[in-house]
Amino acid sequence: PATADEGAAAGPCPVVRFDMADFTVADRVSVGLHGRSDEMIFEATVRDPSSELYGSTVVLRQLTSSQAKRRGRRALEVLKKLAHRQMMYHSYAMQVHGYVTPSKAMEEGDSPLVLVHGYHGSYSLRHWLQLSDWLPTLEATLALDEEQVRRVGDDSVGGPAVTRQLRLIRILMRDLLIGVNYLHSHGMAHTELRLENVHVSPVDKHVKVGILGNAVDFHDNDPSSSAVASNNERRKMMIAFDMRCVGFIMAKMVLRELMDSSTFQKFKSFLNKGNDPSCLREFLLPILSQNSPSGNIGLQVRICIYGITVSILFLEVV
Repeated sequence: PATADEGAAAGPCPVVRFDMADFTVADRVSVGLHGRSDEMIFEATVRDPSSELYGSTVVLRQLTSSQAKRRGRRALEVLKKLAHRQMMYHSYAMQVHGYVTPSKAMEEGDSPLVLVHGYHGSYSLRHWLQLSDWLPTLEATLALDEEQVRRVGDDSVGGPAVTRQLRLIRILMRDLLIGVNYLHSHGMAHTELRLENVHVSPVDKHVKVGILGNAVDFHDNDPSSSAVASNNERRKMMIAFDMRCVGFIMAKMVLRELMDSSTFQKFKSFLNKGNDPSCLREFLLPILSQNSPSGNIGLQVRICIYGITVSILFLEVV
């Protein structure tokens, strides 16, 4: 049966040690569950009646390489750090429940680490955006009401389709920014914000920002003044990097052409070369015009600059 991990039971959100016997493993896996080459993904149902998760669908992420195991252990460390803000963690992160203890027949150092984390629907945000009817489908999943629409600002500009798309993007970005700010306020950077790592939960309607296996601390424990100055610079750079990734996510939601990998690489290259951001509109117009029946594309670009790092925070097709 599942038990609290040593040293974690005192917190409100302990790391739980599971046995494989606690699960019924499904014979299929949802297409949207993103995994790396050194990971194996399984969907399972918790069948231990004594577990708080009894009857719940979870994901078993089997991590085989040393690097993958490091990510898994880091995800467990982050869980312990954020346990005192359990509600926020549940709302904006892909909740990690614990891990599966290795069998006695296997040496612990050689056996894969099996991470147990929440299942938040079959699609990552990338898979949502690749659907031909992604807008009405995602609207239905989020079950938007008038209050939610009101909270994300003015929707009086643009045609009906543009208005609906921008309204939905504002809702998703609001949640994403809350989740990222939550991490930053606890001294950590995400470092892996990509469409593949972002899920939209149909249960609580929140954006989940991954399992945080690559979350990095802003500060080390050296109290010297030089270390403090270095930590401040490190913090600024990491926040800037995360926000740049958030900008890329928004850009892909607004401009579907950027979902194409070659087009997106050109887009990133333009920014990395230090081009004047005011030239971005002229750079994008030929790309967008390729798929326009009339060849007449209007584009409005608003840009926020964080230090010397350019983050695309809003792109609007008009």
